[in-house]
Formats: sequence, C-alpha cells, structure tokens
Amino acid sequence: MSNKAKLLASAQKNLQKNQVAKAIKDYQKIVEIDPKDIRNRQKLAELLNRNRQVEEALEEYEAVARYYSENGFYLKAIAVYKQMQRIDPSQVRIYHRLAELNEKQGLTGNALAEYRGLISYYEQHDMLSEVINVLQKMKDLDPENLNVLVKMAEAYARGGMQDKAREEFLDVVERLRDKDEYAKILKLCELLIPFFPDNPEALTARAEALLATGAAEQAVPLLEDVTGRKPEVFSLELLARARREVGDLPGEVEARRRVLELVPDDLGRHLDYVDALLAAGLDQDALEELEEWKDSCVQADMTARVKGCYERLRAQLGDDQRVTATLRAIYEMTGEGDKLFDLMSDREGEEPDETGLDDDLEILGDGLVEEALSDLEEVAITEAAASGPGQDEGGFEPAASGMDVSTDGEGEEPVAESPDGENGPKAPESAEENEEAEEPDEVPLEFLEEVAEDAVDNEVAASVPKEAEGGISLEELDVEGGEFELELELDIELEGDENQPGDIDLTAEEAAEEEVAEEAVAEEAVAEEAVAEEAVAEEAVAEEAVAEEAVAEEAVAEEAVAEEAVAEEA
Repeated sequence: MSNKAKLLASAQKNLQKNQVAKAIKDYQKIVEIDPKDIRNRQKLAELLNRNRQVEEALEEYEAVARYYSENGFYLKAIAVYKQMQRIDPSQVRIYHRLAELNEKQGLTGNALAEYRGLISYYEQHDMLSEVINVLQKMKDLDPENLNVLVKMAEAYARGGMQDKAREEFLDVVERLRDKDEYAKILKLCELLIPFFPDNPEALTARAEALLATGAAEQAVPLLEDVTGRKPEVFSLELLARARREVGDLPGEVEARRRVLELVPDDLGRHLDYVDALLAAGLDQDALEELEEWKDSCVQADMTARVKGCYERLRAQLGDDQRVTATLRAIYEMTGEGDKLFDLMSDREGEEPDETGLDDDLEILGDGLVEEALSDLEEVAITEAAASGPGQDEGGFEPAASGMDVSTDGEGEEPVAESPDGENGPKAPESAEENEEAEEPDEVPLEFLEEVAEDAVDNEVAASVPKEAEGGISLEELDVEGGEFELELELDIELEGDENQPGDIDLTAEEAAEEEVAEEAVAEEAVAEEAVAEEAVAEEAVAEEAVAEEAVAEEAVAEEAVAEEAVAEEA
C-alpha cells in the first residue's frame, strides 16, 4: 500500500472517530504529496471550514475554484465560489469572480445578480465611485436594462455629476416613450427631477407624461413656464395639445402660431394651424391660410388633409366659391366621382345671372366643361360634314329656318315647297311660332353637366382645339332651337353605322386562310403532345432500369455479407 493510500485510510478512521483535527493533518499530507489531487484538496477545505478554520478553508477553496476556472469548468468553479460566498459574504472579490464566471458561461441574469450584490455592499459603505464602476459593467453587459440605466442616472446625480445624470435620464425617457410607458416616466421624474428642478427638458418630459396620462390641467402651467423661458417646437406643440384638451381653443391657436414662427416653412404644421383655427371657429382665417398654402401641400402629398379642411369649411361656409372650386379640383384629381356629382348637384335649380353661360362654365371648371363642349362641337362638325353643301355658312340646314325639304326623285336636288305646292318660302302660321323660330333655345346648365358626366364615363377624347380660357360661349356654338336633338340623333346614327371600320365581314378567301391557319395550329399542338408523351415514357423506362440495377446490387451485397458470416462461423 502506497503512502497516499495509507494516509487516506488513516483520515477515514479519524473521521469515524470524529477526530477532525487528525483527519485534517492526514489530508494536508495527501495534498503535499499530490498537489493536483483536486478532490482531496476540496475535502480538506470542507474539513477546515467544519473545524472553523475559515481563512485556511477559503485558501483551499480558492485553489480548487481557480483550477476549475483555468481548465474551462466554469459551472464547477461557480459552485465552489458560491460555497466561499456562504462562508464569508463580506469577501468582495468573490462577487467579482462570480459575476465574471457567470458572464463567461452566458448566465447574464446571474451575473447581474452578483453585480447587484456588489452595489448593495458599496452603497452600505458609501463607496459611490465603486457603485458607478459596477453599474457601467452592468450597462455593458445588458444595455437595454432600464433599471440599470435609472440606477446609473441616480448615482451620477448623487455624485454631483448633473450633466451625466441628465443624459442618462433623458435616454431612459426616450426608451419609455417609444414603449408608451408614460406612467413609468412620471415615476422616473419624481425620482430624478429633484436633482435638476429647473431643467426644461426634464420638465417637458414630465408635462408630456402628465398629458398622456390624462392630467392636462397639470401639464398646462408646467408647459407655459417652460415655453416662456425656452420656447421650442416640441414643448409648444405639447402646450397646444394640452390647451385643446382643457378647452382653451384660442390658446391652442396662439401656441400653433408660435410654432410657425420657429418653423415657417413646415407644411404639416401649417395644416395643424388651420385645424386649430377651424376648431376655434375662425373659418375665414382658416380659409385664407389654406388658400396661401394649399398648392404646396398638394404637391407634398398632403391632399387628404387639405381636402378634409376644405370639406369642414364647406360645412361651415356653405357655397363659398373658393371652397367649392378647390374641392371640385381635388375630387377630379382623386377620382371621387360621387362627391364631385354631389358638389355639382348642389347648384341645380339656380337661376343663371346676366353674365350667361360663361360664368357657369367658369364655376364648373375647365376640365370637364371643355370636354363636354368639345363633344358638342364635334357633333356639330360631324353633322355639317354629313349634310354637305345644303348648309349655310353658320352650319344650319334649310330646315332650321322653317322650310320643308323634299325631293322630286332619287338623286335630284332638294326643292323648297310653298304651302300651295309651289317653290317659295313658307309663311309662319302665327306670331308666336315666328318668335320661337327666330329665338335660339337656351342650353340649360343641367344638360351641360349630363354631357360632362357622359364625357368622363365614356372617355371621349376632345378633337376640337380649345378656345380662349374661360370656355366656349353660346354664341360661338351658334346653336338654334331644336339643334341639339338633331345633333344627338346624328351622333347615334354615326356610332351605330354598320359600315364603320372593324365591322366589315371577312371575304370567303380570308375565311379559308383563317381556317387553314387554325388547322395548322391544331396539328402542331398534337405533334408536341406526342413528343411529350414519348419523353415521359423514355424517362419511366430509364427509372425502372435504375431501380432494377439498385435491387441487383443490394442482393449481391447481401449475398456477400452472408458468405462472410458463414466463413467467420466456420
């Protein structure tokens, strides 16, 4: 039996007799003989601790833990250090070693717990610099841990480092704002604002949290104080929101105006100002602001907001020409036909003024009206072309002047007949009839609207060059009574003409060529299908051959294995 074995046997006998001191001496001799015997060294540490020899026990435990750590056995090293921590919790180095080992093992939560133990120890002993150092390690380990950031801000504030404290505070506020956790922001403000009570950014953060949690009454005086000392866009907009919530609409308008003084070219904030004006009932001021900025807002893709403001104005101001004209243009641009129709329908039944059709066209706008009038003029030109030399220079047929047109036979020129059967002008039957014949029919506005809608729905392209701005007047159309019915009939006849291009029947020769082409396509499709089927058959045969070959090889292999087994058995 070796000396080490004898010593182990002696140590066991001493422990059975409860002679711990003698057993400790045996284990110390064993460790001297074999310093790398970690198991017996750990047993020695346990016996020393049992015998209340704390310092010696910690030295032996340290040796064991260091061995495990150096050889990558982090969990075993952690277990040994935890045993040491239970023996003497005041050993600061043990907390450090445990935090480092847990971090190496990837146990972030355990590492943070060890660091928290260190912070508690340092705070009890007023070691603020050490607290900040440990907190920095915790922040590096877990940058998203808000508790660590709050603790660091508090430590900086207690240490008199106000700038760093405010920086950490605002960082936490921003993170909580992104999560809409305004109740936590309020608690944070209660904790840290006493360290910098006059800081505008900190006070603004508190006001924002108050506003978000429904305490607008408390936010207003706070924001008025902040914006009075240091007006900024963010705090002024918060003040505008708070004043609206408490019902101070003129106060909101004033705050929005101050925002525009800081950012005069911000289109979105101009629309916010318009919204505040409308809420306060200042409709004319809102309209003037919109008229100045509407084009820029539409170009910046803010059409929806502009439209909403004008619709609110129309509800308040009624048939204001500027509001109506802008809404019409927006509806045409956005393709909102129903709203455009309702807008135009509101003008039905109005008496035309002395300025006549030109003013109506101006109210209707250039887009749809020009298309409608172009369509009417196109019909008139088509009729003139179809009628030929029988028209006068104004585009009217003889029938338009009250004369009957008849022919003596096919191909003969038309002859005007008198009531007695002789050629000559026919006298009007009465003065009223003569007056009706001389005065041109007035074109109602509703008719133009219907034609405009038909032009939009059927996408009729205007082929007549546009006249001067403001539309075509009734005199330029030179339309007399009864002309519209004739024009529409001609238009329908032209559209339904069977001889129009595209409706001509195929000749026999063309039909035969088409039939031959179809047969060729069918034969080509059959040939392609046959080729595809042949390819599929060949692929199936190839796969079957591969499968048979694989089965054969497997059978040969099994036979070889069986022969080898027989040979081994023999």
